[in-house]
Amino acid sequence: MSAVQGDIRPQASMWDYDGFVELAKLLKQSHSDVGQQEAALQVLLYLTPKQIMWVFGALYRASPAQACEFFAWGSAIASAFLVGPSVVEQGPVHLGAEEARTDLYSTVKIRKCRFLTESGDCVGMCTNMCKIPAQRFFAEHVGVPVSMEPNFEDGSCKMVFGKTPPAAEDDEALQEPCKKSNCSVYQDFVLTGKSGLCAPSGHHEVGTRAD
Repeated sequence: MSAVQGDIRPQASMWDYDGFVELAKLLKQSHSDVGQQEAALQVLLYLTPKQIMWVFGALYRASPAQACEFFAWGSAIASAFLVGPSVVEQGPVHLGAEEARTDLYSTVKIRKCRFLTESGDCVGMCTNMCKIPAQRFFAEHVGVPVSMEPNFEDGSCKMVFGKTPPAAEDDEALQEPCKKSNCSVYQDFVLTGKSGLCAPSGHHEVGTRAD
């Protein structure tokens, strides 16, 4: 984790929630969009044993439908500390060449994301430190497609296993403009003269895997 933090030293311990959010805000102040995404991805890789990633990938290859439901239930439980309460719902999902299925409980519906709320409703922190890293983690390192679909109006989010996210230019979440009047992170940046690090136009640069 020291490689992720670098010279950044939050006042609170990053292992409690306040420290975690503070570290995320400091990363936003000092890193580009892609840099934030890479840092968050490295955290996920650090916390997840390679053996677990291999097993999850093997489960998906053997039985995609059942694996997606398993991942949804597991994620709803495991992510409660980070994002708050959630429920598992049915929803349409494409699994390879199959027609869309609507009978799978493969969607995690986060009622009101704790990370988004605690970060001051910051669109950039949501997309760069949660949505994009999570999608890349599952796609590139586990071999499972997942689409993170935040709703910036009510603070909810859907995590749809088995669904490939849209291309960056077609992803509505990545076109969402900075909520200057509501975002506490943006206001802090204005005070420190770093507001240029935000993306008020709604453009978010997306990193790709470096092979």
